[in-house]
Amino acid sequence: LPGALAIYQRAAELDSKNARIFSGIGYVQVQQKNFREAVEAYQKAIALEPDNGDFHYALGFSLAQLGEDEAAIAAYQRTTQLDRKHLNAYFALGAIFSRQEKYDEAIATYQQISTLEPKNAKARELLGIMLLQKKQFPEALKVLQQAISLAPKHSNTHVSLGVAWIHQGNLQQGLNAFEQAAKLDPRNPKLHLQIGKILQIAEDHQDALESYRKALSLDPKLIEARVAIAEIQLAQKDYLNAIVAYRQLVELAPQDPEIYYKFGLALQGRGRNEEAITAWEQARDLYRRQGKNKEAKKVEAAIRDLQ
Repeated sequence: LPGALAIYQRAAELDSKNARIFSGIGYVQVQQKNFREAVEAYQKAIALEPDNGDFHYALGFSLAQLGEDEAAIAAYQRTTQLDRKHLNAYFALGAIFSRQEKYDEAIATYQQISTLEPKNAKARELLGIMLLQKKQFPEALKVLQQAISLAPKHSNTHVSLGVAWIHQGNLQQGLNAFEQAAKLDPRNPKLHLQIGKILQIAEDHQDALESYRKALSLDPKLIEARVAIAEIQLAQKDYLNAIVAYRQLVELAPQDPEIYYKFGLALQGRGRNEEAITAWEQARDLYRRQGKNKEAKKVEAAIRDLQ
């Protein structure tokens, strides 16, 4: 890449009116993650060839990498003015609007892609996600079902569909969607985590534990799964296993007061009151440091009752 850049720069000295040379410089700078230099190169290319949509798109990409969203949006919008069917520019616009939480603008952008290319499953999936963000659940459900009909093997779409069903109050359909996603992407620990959550809400604790353990087997660092397992064991009064689980959690998340509080509950359940008080004192102190005085008082009351 440095050699290619040197040749392009020499070419620019020989022919300073060739927009393609500056575009080439911009491309090499992007590959080297020198986005500021890439912006300068693409701006020179555009000055020489202002109606080239690809140049504006590349400029938008470089600006977006620098976090200059408004300038990137302007570049992408210019791209779509020059090339009405430049789908990558529309997708890039949608991504920036989503990042800025401008969901209406993102929805309009993805709808435009769907108009240009009705069978574009990705556009419908992203449109569905934006509708979920707007809490327009029936509309999201319809769009996500359309996306799945176009691309039935895209696991992420099934996940989004599951979320839509859950928000519609249909846990079983949500679970079905997550399970389909897990079949398509069986080594994704977060899918098994979500399945576990639904089963836990449905009070199917045994299957929930199985799903959480599957998630942990795929990602041992997934603390959320460990927390859920410990909570189920505590709720089932399986205090011995809950103690083991919470002991591991306090090592993994030593600044989480809720874990210390529940660790104390598990210890209390086994009659290990002194250890429970020690855990609760730690929880109380952490709550106080975090300014959560209501929670700190709750723990203080538990300590007094046990003493």
